[in-house]
Amino acid sequence: MYGQYPVTGENGGQIDRYFTQMIQATWQMRSQHIITGTSIKHLRTLGDGTAVALLKSLSASELLKPDSIRVYLRLIKDSFASFQWIQIEENKIPRVTVFLLKSLEHYGGDVDLRNEIQQVTDYVKQQTNYNE
Repeated sequence: MYGQYPVTGENGGQIDRYFTQMIQATWQMRSQHIITGTSIKHLRTLGDGTAVALLKSLSASELLKPDSIRVYLRLIKDSFASFQWIQIEENKIPRVTVFLLKSLEHYGGDVDLRNEIQQVTDYVKQQTNYNE
């Protein structure tokens, strides 16, 4: 068990290897402006895995809603806040995260949201020394 989230067959034999249950629960809490120390602690170990879980958990239409974008931008930022805590080595390289954020560059939303997207993209790249 990964905190309160089953990851290795503890959930009726199913393995949640992409941490989708944790991301869904955290996304729902953050959508209601609820932040817990446990969720932040777990996010900080995921890195790029957060973007993978978001893509697997949310529908295409949900991924493009401005309110949803604002929520998952915070999740992504928290996921790279403590680079040294990211547990899976390949999740220290933010390929999926940068792809997701770049796909929002042409988002037709408001200027403030586009600026937030760019700020999170820059933050992730800075935290990981990532160069495309």
